[in-house]
Amino acid sequence: MDTTKKKVGRRTSPIESSQEEVAINKSATTEAKPKKTKTTTKKKTTAPSSQEVVMETESEVETSTTTTTTTSATTSSQTNGTPSPSIQSIPTTPISKYIPSLSQMGTPLSPNRAAQRLREKDELSLIHQRLKSSLKKLESTEIELEKKNQELEEIDQKHTLTINKLKQRSDQFERQLLEEQNQNSDLTSNFNILDNELKTKESSWKKEKDEMLSKFQESINKLNQENSLVQSQLKADIVTKEYEIEGLKTEINRLKDDLQYRVREGEDKSRKLLENEYSRFKIKEDEYHQLISSKDDEIKKIKLELKEKEKSSNAMNKKENELNNLIQAHERQIEDIRDSINREWELKAAQMMEEHHSRTIHLQQAVDSFNEEKERIKSQMDTLNGQIEDLNIKNNEYEDKVKEMNVLLSQKDNSIGELSVEIEELKKKLRKQLADLKSKDGQISLLQIEINTKDNKCNTLQTETNRLKSELYSITNQIDPEIPLDPEINSLKELVKGFEKTVDDRKRKRSKLQHEFNAVANQDQNGMIVEETLQTTSTTTSSDNGSSASHLNNIDSSNLPTGPEQSELFNPGTVSFSLIDSTQEFIRLSVHGDMDEGLSISKWRLIVVKPDGSKAGFSFPDGIQPFKGIKSVTVWTGRQRPQGTPTENEFYWSRQELWTSPVEGTIVKLVSPSEETTTVTLPVDGIYQKPSASGKSNCLIM
Repeated sequence: MDTTKKKVGRRTSPIESSQEEVAINKSATTEAKPKKTKTTTKKKTTAPSSQEVVMETESEVETSTTTTTTTSATTSSQTNGTPSPSIQSIPTTPISKYIPSLSQMGTPLSPNRAAQRLREKDELSLIHQRLKSSLKKLESTEIELEKKNQELEEIDQKHTLTINKLKQRSDQFERQLLEEQNQNSDLTSNFNILDNELKTKESSWKKEKDEMLSKFQESINKLNQENSLVQSQLKADIVTKEYEIEGLKTEINRLKDDLQYRVREGEDKSRKLLENEYSRFKIKEDEYHQLISSKDDEIKKIKLELKEKEKSSNAMNKKENELNNLIQAHERQIEDIRDSINREWELKAAQMMEEHHSRTIHLQQAVDSFNEEKERIKSQMDTLNGQIEDLNIKNNEYEDKVKEMNVLLSQKDNSIGELSVEIEELKKKLRKQLADLKSKDGQISLLQIEINTKDNKCNTLQTETNRLKSELYSITNQIDPEIPLDPEINSLKELVKGFEKTVDDRKRKRSKLQHEFNAVANQDQNGMIVEETLQTTSTTTSSDNGSSASHLNNIDSSNLPTGPEQSELFNPGTVSFSLIDSTQEFIRLSVHGDMDEGLSISKWRLIVVKPDGSKAGFSFPDGIQPFKGIKSVTVWTGRQRPQGTPTENEFYWSRQELWTSPVEGTIVKLVSPSEETTTVTLPVDGIYQKPSASGKSNCLIM
């Protein structure tokens, strides 16, 4: 303040001297006209008083300086009687509208001008403080916005991680379901094969049983006939002998009683022996019937066991061979028994015809032989019973295995049910998370609205800063260089530049966030299931004064898949060609299925029309499960389906020489069950690739 007072004092001295000179020159005129001078002095004395009032109301700080300058101006004007040069019109500037005192400023050399310059300096300091406060507020708002953006990014990353985990789990469950379905299909096919084999074996068993029964009946009938013939022959022989004995009664009266007694004894013995033999044969027949019934029961048991043994076809074949061998052995034994019986009866008949007395001896020998045969048959029956017990043990083992397999199947069915329940729960969680994401999208939109309002405020502040800059520029054109305002103006310029830089950086960040938000919204609307891995990298952007580091996380393009699930727009209910490669001999389709019902390509057809007019077609089989979302289906041509390797979404067209040269001009058609949908013509290289949404073709890595 002292320096300003000194400067003002030095300025007022030349003005006062000039005013005194003017007063001396006009002294003569003032003496001739005293009245006019009085009036002029009165008028001019009123002017400085009004100036003093205005100056006091505008600034209370520098009243002392203004009073000194105005009083000196009034004294000089009263003594000289001339109007003061301080009351002049100055050019109006934008700041003069807001500061009324600028309209009352004088020339650059007037004392009022210096005081006004000092006031402007104070006002500039106030503006500087206001700008600092506004910048601090903006910085605090920016920090809050950055914190909110970081929180949103963390929430988005967490949700993306959880969604990716849930997607991976759902994919694993789907794969497990597919494997279980394949296993169930294999088991059903094996079951059908075994069922057919069992039916054929049952028919063969029935035929063999009928043959055995017929053979047994024939053998029994033959034995009955032989027994009846032997009995008739014996009766005839006895009658003849009796007639001979009666004719020779006169000759052998002495021996009649003896002969009759012996004949009766022989007849009784023969009858007893025949009855015993007949009863023995009856017992054997009953035993054979029991054996047949037991064999039938065993066959029934074996049939039931064969029905239960679905996966033991090789072992059952061996058992069947063993049983066939046993049956053949039984048949051979029966034939041997029949032959032995026939031989014995023939020997007996010959012996009875030859010698009546040696009949008893032969009958005893026959009884002994029958006992030996009985023992042999018993030993054979024991061996057969041992074999049957072994078979029963093996059957029990196979029954245990079948029970274990049934338990495993039930466990797998339970696991499939649990997996389906878990998949439903995961779907519910996904729906909840999608709803949460939608709510968060609403919150993000509200935050975006707040950001837009703050941007509008920033724009208004920027317009105000521009206006202040223009006013400062106009003021700098009017300011005297002796007053040191340049540092403050430079600081204001630096503040304005920093403010503009922060606004530009915030706009860049907001545009990037808006771009990412739009991308995420498009992915949610399309319902695409995209597995992305986020990597945090920093991108540098150049501004007017330098480069500013961005805080966004970029997605690594090398980790993104190149299949149709990620590169195409989701169009539900459509099937199109994704890639046709005649050199590798495959056709790849892109199937877009609804997320609720899906899309099945059963009964869809592929038609290849060669340049020479020949055609070849491929039809997709029935029973293909509907595809949900975007899936790629590959059709391999010129090869058979590999055995023992699971193929997912792959089909095999065994047509050979489908892509013979020339390939150029070959037409490939995709036909739905109702109409033709897509037609593609192959170029010279024989490779067709569907263009992406941006117009560039996506490279498929095989």
